[in-house]
Order: sequence, then structure tokens, then C-alpha cells
Amino acid sequence: MGTIDILGAYTECKLCKSNEHQTHGCQYHYPEYKNWKGPKQEIHKEVEEYKKMQKQTKAATERDWKYSIAKLHEVELCRNGTSNPGRSAAVASNYTPDERNGSGVGMSQERDTSRAVSSTRGTSESANEQRVHHPPVREDGAQNRLGDNSRNQLVQPVGQIYLIEGTQRNNPPWNTVSNNQLQRHSNDRCHKRTKVFIKIAALNIKGHGNVNIDHTSNKWADIRLTMLQRQIGILVIGEAHMNAERRQEIERVYEKDLKIYYTKLPNTPNAAGVAIALNKNITNSEGIQTYEVVEGHALLMETYWHENEKISILAIYAPNADTATNTTFWKKIQEFFTRNPRIQKPDFVLGDMNVVEEPLDRLPARSDPGVITEAFDELKRQLRLEDGWRNTYPSSLKYTYKQKRTNQLTRHSRLDRIYTKSDNMQQSYEWQIEQVGIIMKEFIENEGKLLEQQTDQVDQEEEQDPNNNHQTLWANFKHRFTRLARERAKIVIPRINKEIAILKTKIDTISDDPLLSDDKRSLSTTVLKETLAALEKQKFKSA
Repeated sequence: MGTIDILGAYTECKLCKSNEHQTHGCQYHYPEYKNWKGPKQEIHKEVEEYKKMQKQTKAATERDWKYSIAKLHEVELCRNGTSNPGRSAAVASNYTPDERNGSGVGMSQERDTSRAVSSTRGTSESANEQRVHHPPVREDGAQNRLGDNSRNQLVQPVGQIYLIEGTQRNNPPWNTVSNNQLQRHSNDRCHKRTKVFIKIAALNIKGHGNVNIDHTSNKWADIRLTMLQRQIGILVIGEAHMNAERRQEIERVYEKDLKIYYTKLPNTPNAAGVAIALNKNITNSEGIQTYEVVEGHALLMETYWHENEKISILAIYAPNADTATNTTFWKKIQEFFTRNPRIQKPDFVLGDMNVVEEPLDRLPARSDPGVITEAFDELKRQLRLEDGWRNTYPSSLKYTYKQKRTNQLTRHSRLDRIYTKSDNMQQSYEWQIEQVGIIMKEFIENEGKLLEQQTDQVDQEEEQDPNNNHQTLWANFKHRFTRLARERAKIVIPRINKEIAILKTKIDTISDDPLLSDDKRSLSTTVLKETLAALEKQKFKSA
């Protein structure tokens, strides 16, 4: 009988180079094996080392073999494949499949003077069971080797499941997966315990406001609060006016809540720019991969948002200088994915497109230049994209941007949109265009001045009173203010919500009324939307 390697496959004798011991015998062969015919006193050092290794690996072989294959299997299982009253609309969409069959409903996008469009993406919590195919087992308990030269053989995928054959000739079973593979495995998955859905939104803020992040007119405090209150996992921000210093300052102040990625125009941080903000409380913020598709206008981000479910998002702020510039922009994105076929195409494309596909999306209705819409259509065909909100509401009239001009009719348009792959439409739902309550904060003058007077009096006292000092005054102020704010919110917010619901119904009714002219619709909806924006700000401030 020939010697047996670690995985139990028959090989020739390493000593006499014979594999026919039953006929010729082997004087060096260790006497423990069946049909051995050699002298017992002859024990070769190599055989002794082999037996020692066999004892060490006997108990661990099967366990470590399954463990290493499962690790490799998990790696291969990963799918390849705002304070501005003029324009603070966001588009959001929810993506979540049915837990039984992996399907879902639809979702949305938006951005009016203060509108938000959101989309939520989800995955079935009960995914298909992972299956690992192991080498056959011989009668003596050892496992046969499947191939002489193969190390890890990948069988064709079944759905999202890969059957993996792992074989090894000279290395111990626990090395089936290399350290590099295990390191890639640790990166190729979500590092946070997340829900099976995620809300995605787009918002044009028209600049960050005051550069001092502590200033009341800086918009990032309101952006953070909007993401937390509305449970937005990923927010695409147009006209972010971002640079490295501002990003660092935002992440320092809001370290627990926000992670920022951005692209800016060369040497021009105060124009255009796109940023992607991640809500660290509800979504993964580690192992993110980004690609600058077009400087200052398009940023691609890949992230594992739930377990090993990967999502790719293309954030857009299209240039609006002229027809030629906008047309060239869409062609540059096409060229990027043509040059980089290995980069995953986006699951969602969202942001400020600065172009509409149909006259229905402008008020007064008009078509955009054909050369722009043709270039945009080519990109949609290349990436297999669909307008989620328009597919969900084919005849509704809602807008995310309004433009006021002196002595002219106010113009409305649905420039902010969320596009998704055709395959994702059934797993996306709650497509919405909403008013965003991003406001300018005001200092609480009366209470603040009173607190300053009290602290000045404490400073003038010679002896410090443990019951009347800076700390106790501040604590009492916060307690009093919080109690009054909660009592007020219980009364005010329900009333505001009721008024908001009535206004939204009126706006929808007027927007969809075919008997009204464009002028009347524009005038009526403009007034109602301004009232709605004021209510949203009041609610935002009262919350």
C-alpha cells in the first residue's frame, strides 16, 4: 500500500518510489500499514515526520477544512456583478424586498424649494442557505483529493450561491484560504448591524452657508438633524461647495453621526461640488470605495450596506452653464464606464440633473434641447436606468425647484430625480418628493441674556455657593428650556401636521387639475408651497 498524504489521496512511496507494495514490498515502509513486508527496525526519518504531522492534523483536518471553505465561500458570495428657502429639495427612495420572496414595492425622489426625494433599498432577511461542497470521504475517514494541480476550484454559481471545491496537496487544510483572502473577506461585507432596508435621498443646498460651522447660517447642523429625524442612511448633496478643510471640520463636530465623501472643481471650492453624507447611526461607514467620475459634478460610491449586500451610488450635480456643457457631461459619464468595465455600474443615480426628460416636468411646460436629452437617454440605456418616481406616478405633477424672476411667472421644474436599475424597481418603494425644513436658527435672546446676567452676578460674589454657580445655572436653564419645549411641541406639532396635510392635498389637487391653465397652476401652487415651506420650518424648529 502506498503512503497517504494529508488529504488522504493515494501516492507513490516517498522512499522506494514504488506504488505496488503488495507485489514488490518496501523495506523502508513503516510497519503499521496493512500488507507491509519490510523489516520493522528500518524506520525512515521522513515517515516518522509524516506520522507526527498526521497525529497533529487528524482531529483538526475536517473542522479546519470546512472552516476555510466556508470563509472562501462567504467572500465569493458577495454580489459582483437645508436652510435655503429657494432650493432645498431632496429626493429619497426606500429599497426593501419582501421577506418571503425577495420582491418589494416602489419608491421616490424630490427637491422643491425645500423638497426631498428618498429611496430605500432592502434585502430579504432570510437569504438562501449557504452550501459548501466537500471532497468525498473514503472508508478510512480520509478525504480524497479532487485534482492534482487545483487549489480552489469555483463551480458555476447557483443564484447567489457559489459551490466551492477546495483541494490541497502539500499544505495543511487550514491554509485553504490565504491571509489575503481572509483580509478581503473582512472588508467585503457590512461592518455594522443594519436593518434590511435603507433610505436614500438627494438634496440641493446651494452652498453650505456661513463657512463657520458654529454660525447659525451654516447649513450642516440642519442637514445632520434632517438625516437623523427622517432616518436617511445615504444623502447626496448638490452644490455642496466642499473641500478637505470643511469636510474635516464637519466630521470633527459631527463625528458620531456623519461621514462625508466629496468631489470639487479644481481650485474652485465655492462652486458646484457633490458630497455624499452617510448616517453612521444606521448605515455602514467603513470599507467605502469612491471614484471621481467627473470633477466637481459626479462621484461614484460603493458600500456594503447590509451584511454582504453591496450597493453602488452615482451622485450627480449636472452643469447648467449651457447646452454643450451639459451634453458633454453625460457623455463623460458614459466614457468612464466604457473605460472601466470592471467597476460596478451604479444601482442608483441621483441628484440635480439640470435637465428634464418630458415637458410634464416643467411649469410652464416646455421641452429641453434634444441634444441634451439624447445624450442623457444614451446613458440611461447604458446603465439600464428608470425614473422611479415617474414610473410610480406617471401622471402626477410635482416639482423640486422653483425660479423667481422679476415681473415674470414663477417657473417650476423637477430637476432632482432618483434613477434606479430596472432590476431594482420591484425592491424600491415610498418614492416621495417632500418639503425639507432646513432653517436659519435664531438665538434665544431673552433666556440667553437672563443667563448671562445671572452668571455675571455669580462672578461678583466673593464666596462660591455650591447651589448657585455657573454649572447649576446652566443645568437649570437647560432643564427649564427642555421642559417648555416639550410641552409646546405636544400642542404645536399635531396642529402643524394637520395644516401640512391639508396644504399637500391642495397642492396635489391643483397640480393635477387639467382644467387650470399653466399660469393659474403656477400662481396657486407657488403661494401654497411658500406657506408649506413656512410650516415645515416651524415644525422643524419646534421638534
